[in-house]
Amino acid sequence: MARKYVNIILRKPHIKVASVYLLLSVVWIVFSDRLVMELGSDLMQYSNMQLFKGLFFVFATSFIIYYMVRKDYIIKENQQAKLEKSEQLFRSIFEQSTVGKLITNKDGAFTPNAAFAKMLGYSVEEFAEMDILEVAHPDDRSNTLEMFNKLLDDKEGSWRTEKRYLHKSGKEVWADVETTLICDSMSKPLFFATSAVDITAKKMAEKALINNEALLQQQNEELQLLNEELTENNDRFRLINQELYLAKEKAEESDRLKTSFLANMSHEIRTPLNGIMGFSELLQHSDITEDELHSYLDMLRKSSERMLNTINDLIEMASIESEQQLVHQNQFDVYESMEYFYKLYKPIADQKGIALELKSQRPQQPYLIQTDKAKFESIVSNLLRNAIKFTFTGSVDFGFEMEHGQLHFFVTDTGIGIAHEKQMAVFERFVQADDAYSRPYEGSGLGLSIAKAYAGMLKGIISLDSTPGVGSTFRFDFPFVKAVSDSAADTVEETPDFSKKHHDLILVVEDDETSFTILDMILKSQQFNLLWARNGEEALRIFKENPAISLVLMDLKLPGIDGFEVTRNIRKQNGTIPIIAQTAYALTGDAKRATEAGCNDYIAKPIRKQELLRKIEAFLS
Repeated sequence: MARKYVNIILRKPHIKVASVYLLLSVVWIVFSDRLVMELGSDLMQYSNMQLFKGLFFVFATSFIIYYMVRKDYIIKENQQAKLEKSEQLFRSIFEQSTVGKLITNKDGAFTPNAAFAKMLGYSVEEFAEMDILEVAHPDDRSNTLEMFNKLLDDKEGSWRTEKRYLHKSGKEVWADVETTLICDSMSKPLFFATSAVDITAKKMAEKALINNEALLQQQNEELQLLNEELTENNDRFRLINQELYLAKEKAEESDRLKTSFLANMSHEIRTPLNGIMGFSELLQHSDITEDELHSYLDMLRKSSERMLNTINDLIEMASIESEQQLVHQNQFDVYESMEYFYKLYKPIADQKGIALELKSQRPQQPYLIQTDKAKFESIVSNLLRNAIKFTFTGSVDFGFEMEHGQLHFFVTDTGIGIAHEKQMAVFERFVQADDAYSRPYEGSGLGLSIAKAYAGMLKGIISLDSTPGVGSTFRFDFPFVKAVSDSAADTVEETPDFSKKHHDLILVVEDDETSFTILDMILKSQQFNLLWARNGEEALRIFKENPAISLVLMDLKLPGIDGFEVTRNIRKQNGTIPIIAQTAYALTGDAKRATEAGCNDYIAKPIRKQELLRKIEAFLS
């Protein structure tokens, strides 16, 4: 606070003189009175001392005041000279500058230099009666006022922007403007100093670019398309280069796999076909013994089943790739399914001299789940068949566990194992752990591919842990829904005997003579009477003429009217007669289409005797 008052006194000459005078007066009065009292011994001497004191005070004070006024006068003259010189220099720079400059007071009146006046097409004299806002563009006036007010509030700093002025002719003049607030020594605002550089040419160029935006946009799009095309070509060339780099290896691998696949398929088809044809020819000889007959028939059955497995694998993989496979929810007992596969594969394992063991214990209550039974059992069957195929000594163990809504199925074998680098490849089509020509294993190489595809459809995963020469463990984990107990769960039935039943009349709609002959032999052995229709038109005629027909075996693939349409026509005449669809297509979609057409059940070719008779018994018993 004291420093503030000192600064005020030093900056104001009249206050400074008065202050010094007051200070000297106080000092003189205090010290002179004390001096007079010490030196004056009588009244006369005291009066003389008082007179001397007064004269000395007047003289000293006058001298000091003169000195201070003189000093202030000299300082002021020097400051005035410097100010005049500075103003002269500022005016010289201001007037001779080639950059537009102007000085604006707080009221808006302004003084431009010649360069600024020339920029707007005026003379300096014409600006004398004009306001700064008059030459500002109407859209920029509010910003100009806002700028002035902000600088006045801050009392320091500068402000730079691009703004528009109005030329005397009325056209717009763009300028790069920088404005600074000039204040005196007491921080009192004096005026605004502005520099303005004409950037109209730059703005006109920008405006020209904007006006040509459509053309530029079109050109840009064309260039972008060209760039994308070039990028695609570049990527394509890069890929081609990569493909060329790997061409030899891929070509050799492709050729090897192709040769291996063709050789494998040829082997898997020709080998069982050779057995079928060879043993069929041997059966024509009349001199064969009964043991040889049974042996030949067993080999015929095994060859047929092997060929059927190969064809089924190819058909299943084709239906998976064509996305014709759908998930159908079924309710079944998991343990009964495991027990079925144990009974199915136990004789095969015993024949190879290896042990097959079901590790899961039978639960006290049936454990029913709801999922696609056919796909689940296809996965289990493929994993088990694969394990038994590649195991020659030791054992194959399998089982399942359930926890937290997940079913964990496993198959562990002591087979040949799979090398680490081939553990992912075995899930690819037509690939086996050993795909050499000399391999001792039969099969199409599609089983694990089918299992992996079905696992994905059931939202599960298949994993593999294997060591060459030690064995492998395959795991299948998938989520399931626990089903409510159903007394009608799947059960294994014995072959029904119809010999003591009425001789029911069955209409067989089949265009293939061999297929009909097989059905004829199976059904007549059970005392059924048959009517044979070779096409759809004949089937409709026979059905209409024979109201005693008890059941229809309907082939879906017929010349002319197909089996779906024939079924729909029969349903119009009779809504209750059992119709069992039969087809060699073996695709998942056929069962659904047959049901929608009006069939009660569905059986796929090649038809197995027990399965056919069980289905017939279900409707005629």
